[in-house]
Amino acid sequence: MCQINFARRRPGVSNEKQVPPSPVFSSAFFSLALLAPSLGLAQEDEKDKAQKQTERRLELECKTLAMLDEVATQALSLKLPENRSFVLAAAADLLWTQDEKRARNLFRDALNNLTSTYNPNTAEEKGA
Repeated sequence: MCQINFARRRPGVSNEKQVPPSPVFSSAFFSLALLAPSLGLAQEDEKDKAQKQTERRLELECKTLAMLDEVATQALSLKLPENRSFVLAAAADLLWTQDEKRARNLFRDALNNLTSTYNPNTAEEKGA
């Protein structure tokens, strides 16, 4: 016959056999234990990555400014004053946030190129 145990169960105490953890649970716990130290390294890697990205951005910005300066100096070799003024004004606009003094000079040169073309007095003075 079957025996029924009506005894009260106490919390934390079990009369039943404990089942060993499943292999899936064991492997998940083991992989988590292995990955935990790498989480700290990931944060350091992100800092290094951000620093390298900042360095690359600064390097690219320097190259861009050098190229913009070269474009501005080469603009003076254009034949038509309208084209010179257009290129100088565009370069000055791009340069304004970095070097305001240089940008002002480029705007001034652009304006002088246009006014010298349309002002016959300055053209006669240059020819004389």
